[in-house]
Amino acid sequence: MQFLQITRKKSAEKLQDLDEKALREKIERFRDVKKGEFLIGLQLNRGDARVENYERLKETAITTYETLLPLYRHSLNI
Repeated sequence: MQFLQITRKKSAEKLQDLDEKALREKIERFRDVKKGEFLIGLQLNRGDARVENYERLKETAITTYETLLPLYRHSLNI
């Protein structure tokens, strides 16, 4: 059986809400600060139909993982 970890991150910001300078600052902080983090993913709100249905949630998680995997692979080569 597979488990999905669901966390609550109130400080999450949408990428499209950041201007280029703010995004650059966040990426540089991730690079320079030992405990810095830069999380990219899909945030599902409580009440989202995908959260209420296990099969839809599972498919959303797999699709999100497959979409982000090239980015994570690329980051390992930098």
